[in-house]
Amino acid sequence: MFNNQEELHIFQCTLSIYALELTPLVLVIMAEVKKALYRLHIFKQPANCKTEAGLLSIWKNVSDLILDMRLDYTIPVYYYYSKIFIVFIDWDCWRNKDPAFPEDALIWFTDGSRANSGTESGIFHLRPNRSFSFPLGKFVTVFHNEIYAIIQCACENLKWAYKNKRILIFSDSQVAVKVLSSPKVTSGLVAECLDALSALASLNEVTLACVPGHYGIPLNEEANKLARQASAMLLLGPEPALGIPKCLAREAIKN
Repeated sequence: MFNNQEELHIFQCTLSIYALELTPLVLVIMAEVKKALYRLHIFKQPANCKTEAGLLSIWKNVSDLILDMRLDYTIPVYYYYSKIFIVFIDWDCWRNKDPAFPEDALIWFTDGSRANSGTESGIFHLRPNRSFSFPLGKFVTVFHNEIYAIIQCACENLKWAYKNKRILIFSDSQVAVKVLSSPKVTSGLVAECLDALSALASLNEVTLACVPGHYGIPLNEEANKLARQASAMLLLGPEPALGIPKCLAREAIKN
């Protein structure tokens, strides 16, 4: 069955790998090469894919359409001197459902969600009551939904040209609020969000606050309801609505 001891040794090693449910080394190496080549693709420095021999030829076999879609990535941008107030409110403050908001403040609640039909965002404005829903298609993560909702909230306020106002924006995504509080940004969508919030904060007092999700807070539930309503709406335009997150690209390479 085996011509020499070397072939027997290779066979025994292969059996051991599958018995331990380990990924064969050659597949691990190929996956890492694909990731490296994809990074070159992101930075607009594609390798010479016409090369027939060597590791570069592996890229020719990566055929997932996701890898040809625009990516949500930007070279690192730093926001050191932000005028946006970002706070994490103690959850005990919400035990009585809705706290007393300042009478002169503009109150917004934003939310994003995912359904079988795709992802969607919603924003709700208290005083006066205004609501918006945004379908975003199937290639957008919940995190990107949350960020997009905050962008739309900031843009809506900019459209009304508010000046010297107190604007409170609430989100139930701790991840989104924490990312927006970080000075280093590598997501194009996050950078767009911070730019919109900064433009709004240059003329107003803007506070972005995190609220507990699924906590029975009426105004937050209203924003969540608006996000779910968008699942019944059609996305106008081609997919993807936003840049592809890196996690989807990595999953495509892995598979």
